[in-house]
Amino acid sequence: MIMPVLLMAGLSSVMLLYLLSDKAPDLFRLKKYREYPLLNRSYLLLLTLLVSSLLVSAMLAVSFHQPGDATTGYVDTTAGYMLKTLNVWNFTHLADSWKPMLWALQELQEDPQNPVSLYYRIFFDEKIKFQYPLSALLFLDYPQRLTSVDGHAMSFAMNLLCWPSLIAMGFMSYYLFVNSASRYEEQKEIIGTGNQKKSWIPFLLISLFSVYLFYPLTRSFYIGQIQTLLSCLIALALIAWHKNWKVLAGSIVGLCCAIKPQYAVLLLWALFRKEWKFSVTLLVTAGILQVVSVLEYGFSNVIGYIDVLRFISKRGEGFYPNQSVNGLMNRLLFNGNNLEWLGKSFAPYHPAVYYSTVATSVIILGASLFWRMRQKPQLLDLALMFLSVTIASPIAWEHHYGILLPVFAVLFPAAIARRPFGAWTEAYLLTAYFLASQTLDLFTAQFANTYLNFLQSYLFFGALMVLVLLYRLLYVDQRLAKASA
Repeated sequence: MIMPVLLMAGLSSVMLLYLLSDKAPDLFRLKKYREYPLLNRSYLLLLTLLVSSLLVSAMLAVSFHQPGDATTGYVDTTAGYMLKTLNVWNFTHLADSWKPMLWALQELQEDPQNPVSLYYRIFFDEKIKFQYPLSALLFLDYPQRLTSVDGHAMSFAMNLLCWPSLIAMGFMSYYLFVNSASRYEEQKEIIGTGNQKKSWIPFLLISLFSVYLFYPLTRSFYIGQIQTLLSCLIALALIAWHKNWKVLAGSIVGLCCAIKPQYAVLLLWALFRKEWKFSVTLLVTAGILQVVSVLEYGFSNVIGYIDVLRFISKRGEGFYPNQSVNGLMNRLLFNGNNLEWLGKSFAPYHPAVYYSTVATSVIILGASLFWRMRQKPQLLDLALMFLSVTIASPIAWEHHYGILLPVFAVLFPAAIARRPFGAWTEAYLLTAYFLASQTLDLFTAQFANTYLNFLQSYLFFGALMVLVLLYRLLYVDQRLAKASA
């Protein structure tokens, strides 16, 4: 059904025209953009993007005549996924993370003494794509033991937990927006207490609205992904770092490492910068969870995960939602599947894909680890590290980029205030956000079997633009700090 999307597009068109008129409220009048305080300008740009996303969704739905999802009836556009997410009665069957995790847990419970590694049994023999470390199972195992519920009920409970986490993401995004604007605003009195009291409600509503029009997040929730919770944890870690609660930030990242081990790179990053509180709590939290997983599931089962990582890193995925160098190269070389999800196989090994993945991962992670190593790390440094770890992964699904929403909340005021690309800053920022927040698959799918299939990696390119912007902003901040010293 495209009617709801068309209706929203019509309303958004009227809203955009209203914002351009002289009758718009003082908080959101595009004609007075330059006169506004930093926070207002940041939210005005975000609101313009949200309105535009509704228009693009309508154009895609009409142009490609997609009938709509068989389960919900909604079109697979950004606005369509917003409607799917808001329709809470239709998410009980989705278990992209929970299903393989519960399958692995059941295998361990039924045959705990099996000498063959769990990963060899279910990943290599049964071809089930269980790609998490066993420490991730603890977050399902203990609640299931306490409640004695079956797998279906557990899956439903986890999805139920993810839904309010999206609302929490809106509040955290608002917090990061306001505090980033407070830091970069040159005229502090402009965004004083009186003005914030008047404008906090519309700003908070825009932040909440942005969550449901940020495709990586709504996609993550809709398919039943644990990444929804991880994205929220990363937003919370950014807030903890901003508040100088390094112990809390380290503990949160340690929890993330139990589910996504690649975040352990942040331990090196922190050690290089002598952030001892963050480093120790990260190591202790992640270490405790690993020890518990060994005691619960056995050392041979836990260590078997290394073979899975080795196997995946040599192959990766060609399926178009893999927004990484690996996915880009597999598609360019027509290596493996593109438009169809294959649940029991990966892309074939290809030397060009493997070595380009390794080389770019080393460059991306190396640059982020050693950049500004002698300077005290800022919030932008931590954001850069989170994004670098995601981009450098051989498999970076669309939903993994849900972490970009809180990063954008920090970036919008910072970029508008520092203007790292001069007069082109707003255009650059808007383009990066648009590419990272939308699903354009209805349009890009037509290039899948051509050499233009690099267009399917639009989200990856948007994430790279954000990475460049983070480096540029940190460079400008460093240069200004030296000039004022």
